[in-house]
Amino acid sequence: MSKVHIRKRPLAKGKQSLILDFSPPLRNPKTGKPQRFEFLELFIYEKPGNLFERRHNAETMELVENIRANRQLDIQNRKYGFISQRTRNSSFVDYFKEITDSKKETDSDNIAMAFRYFLAFSGHDVIFNDLDEFFCDDYKNFLLSGPGISRRGSSISRNTAVSYFAKFRNVLQRAYRQKLLTTDLFAVVTQHSSFLQNKLFELLFNLSDTNPDLLSSFMNFTTYKAIDLNKVVEGYYRENLTLEELAYKAGRSLATFKREFQKIYNTSPHRWLLNRRLEYARDLIEVEGMNVSDASLHASFASVAHFSRAFKRKYNVSPSSLKEPVAVLSPL
Repeated sequence: MSKVHIRKRPLAKGKQSLILDFSPPLRNPKTGKPQRFEFLELFIYEKPGNLFERRHNAETMELVENIRANRQLDIQNRKYGFISQRTRNSSFVDYFKEITDSKKETDSDNIAMAFRYFLAFSGHDVIFNDLDEFFCDDYKNFLLSGPGISRRGSSISRNTAVSYFAKFRNVLQRAYRQKLLTTDLFAVVTQHSSFLQNKLFELLFNLSDTNPDLLSSFMNFTTYKAIDLNKVVEGYYRENLTLEELAYKAGRSLATFKREFQKIYNTSPHRWLLNRRLEYARDLIEVEGMNVSDASLHASFASVAHFSRAFKRKYNVSPSSLKEPVAVLSPL
């Protein structure tokens, strides 16, 4: 197992830079190349001449020792299969972009567009700790809805959506192999994501315009009956269900479910569910006196961090400040 040491290198004007020395070198999880040194961008005075410089040296060395101890703990955690909090809180978006930049010059497939669609869905603040099956299903549903982010605004095809999601899954697989994720989301998403099933139901419901008897026969055969859409979403919005599962409970294909939902609520299912769950979580905190962590769990958010960011975007305050008398809710 590598050991981490503090090294000093001379700088101009009687200063010394501080670096961490990994012996033997570690393999960088992003580049795959050996890494011997980590430059901390910190310095000390080689010969402190006054109280200020001596205090600066003492405080800086204390800080560097804490960093060194944390790096050593990270190495130990990797050895035994754990992932540090620092790694879990690092940016998945930056990781995805680095892979994109390294491949787009050589690969024929359009991974750059796949990354752009991921950004359109997630924004720039997704960390590794935000990633779970719920997040992946939401992203899959976003792609299957056929969004258009090009200059023309034209919707992407189902085949393109499948291709972009496959690239995202490959990034998940790479992150898991590099021990940046604790769960093999590549395998989990493969097991529970059925694009072929979505296409089958879409085909069947498209046939309803030309051959309603065929669709009726199929529905009777499978006992798959459409029910009131409002009852479904109002009854299940607190559950950790994907849009496909909600559509199934409503007896509709995913595309039909989204079209009807848009007509009824004048917004997308994803946005409506997010706002409804935020309102529910707010009531749990304010009325029920529930803590933020339990409220986010009861409202089916992927993580407390995801819940807190969404809550602050909507209400301009953090959920933890709700019980403070100065907190004022002002929906965006």
